[in-house]
Amino acid sequence: MADFIKKLKQKRKPFVSAVVAAGGTGTRMGENKLLMDLCGMPVLARTLIALEKCEMIDEIVISAHKDSVLEYGQLAKKYGIKKLKCVVTGGENRSISVFKGISAVSENCRFVAIHDGARPFITNEEIEKVISKAFYTGAATASVPVKDTIKQIANDKIAATIERATLVQVQTPQVFDIDLIKGALTKVITEKISVTDDCQAMEVMGFKPTVVTTSYDNIKITTPEDILLGQLILNKRGE
Repeated sequence: MADFIKKLKQKRKPFVSAVVAAGGTGTRMGENKLLMDLCGMPVLARTLIALEKCEMIDEIVISAHKDSVLEYGQLAKKYGIKKLKCVVTGGENRSISVFKGISAVSENCRFVAIHDGARPFITNEEIEKVISKAFYTGAATASVPVKDTIKQIANDKIAATIERATLVQVQTPQVFDIDLIKGALTKVITEKISVTDDCQAMEVMGFKPTVVTTSYDNIKITTPEDILLGQLILNKRGE
């Protein structure tokens, strides 16, 4: 994979746009988690910097809550995010918000890397791995093996044990051929199908994205405890 990525950088590669899903309102945190301080820098700033540094990403579009559009644009400027194309207003759910972000990318975009604004710990190597796999397969997602034993329940009792070796915990970025993900999101939005991530929209179309193993450090900031864990991750990295 490393050799393939190196060769891609040496020749003309498909144009890749990163769409940052940043439309949440922070109800579980009591404040906007994307603006919370994480070792001296807002969470969203760290996410944008990670995308900015990746040579395989050509531009960045942020899909934000209507009340945060201006603030996120200013934040990107403050932290030197030169790849930012625009900040768009999201919609009432993730699918609509991501679709609006995709609709704002450049006309020559061939692949879209959709990434949660609240995942600031993704590394350059991991982003490149997922993008490169998507070039081969049309759709790929960051993921990690499930550590815990997973049980299916019924009426508050264990009904079955699911084979852990067949399970992964899906993360972002999730990278797609732009025509494939546009078609998938159009379907789930039009038919009002509820999905929890963009890979599931592809699954509705019968397409099976490829999983790429990334890192357990690539957590999503969701609760106050995640900020503490994030500080430990950054300290471990010496940041």
